[in-house]
Order: sequence, then structure tokens, then C-alpha cells
Amino acid sequence: MTEKLIDIADREGVDHLEAYFAPSAYTGQWFETFAGGGDRAETRDRITAEDLYAVQALKVQVPFAVGREILEGQRRVAREGRHTAGVRQGRSIAR
Repeated sequence: MTEKLIDIADREGVDHLEAYFAPSAYTGQWFETFAGGGDRAETRDRITAEDLYAVQALKVQVPFAVGREILEGQRRVAREGRHTAGVRQGRSIAR
């Protein structure tokens, strides 16, 4: 008879979680909470420099040029979004 995944998780899951979250056991345990976590209102739904650093806890390397493009691209989109929001709100724009 084949063992079900849920049975394995019930039997071994807690042990694995306790081992993973033991103090200083794995660097990956800091990913979600590094610099206050990514679900804060001021950082939600965007990638920050802190995020690019935090992924290193998961052994993921983001090349500098890629990280720079991500961050600068977001700033560019945010500026353009503010510009188009002003147009939608009927603000005059110098031509």
C-alpha cells in the first residue's frame, strides 16, 4: 500500500519545521523576516534593495545589473504612473 503525502507530513512535518526554524540552523529562515519582512505596507507589492539582499539567504544571487534594472524600472513605472494619474485627474501638463 502506498503511503499518502499527508501521512508523511503529519508524521515528519513538525520535526522538519522545528529543525528549519531552530536558531541559526539555516540562512533561509531569515528570508521572510529580514528588514521587517516584505508584507509591510510601504514595501508590499514591490521589490526593494532589501529584497534583493534577502534572497541571498535562499542561496539565490541576483546579478547587480539585473537588480539595478529591477529597482530603476520600478521607479520609472512609478513616475510614469504619477504622470498619467495627473492626466486622468484633469491636471494640465506643459506641452
